[in-house]
Amino acid sequence: FTFIDENGQKYLLPYEPMLSITSANNIVERTVAKAGDDIKYQGTVKERWSRGDYEIKITGVLIGSILTGDVSQCFPKSDFEKLRDILESRKSWGIQCEPLQLLGISKIVVYDMNFPFTKGENVQAYEISVKSDFDYNLLLEEEDVLQS
Repeated sequence: FTFIDENGQKYLLPYEPMLSITSANNIVERTVAKAGDDIKYQGTVKERWSRGDYEIKITGVLIGSILTGDVSQCFPKSDFEKLRDILESRKSWGIQCEPLQLLGISKIVVYDMNFPFTKGENVQAYEISVKSDFDYNLLLEEEDVLQS
């Protein structure tokens, strides 16, 4: 899993993080008055649907270069600071990740981060919640509107 900024700089998450990917359909439902007790008139009418965002949970670990000793030498400080900088920036990120690219996802937005307690002086776990981000052209040319 690699983060890519607008200048093409890359940050590869170390030690192969685990991904959980979920999504759902957004469905507009209407309840209409139905005549009689006929069973074929039960339920709701589904008017239209669209695809929701993909929600991705990334869990992984940062590991320092030595196992024990002074915390300033053991803790994976540079990896932690780089990851923190990425997670705290208020922008969408380009990504390289094969399972996500198979789903058409090339950009994400960070929603939530967690650095839970992790046993060991040289280890820090992380959990990141992100959502897919797709480019949309909301400004249409007049000839495009007239053709549709």
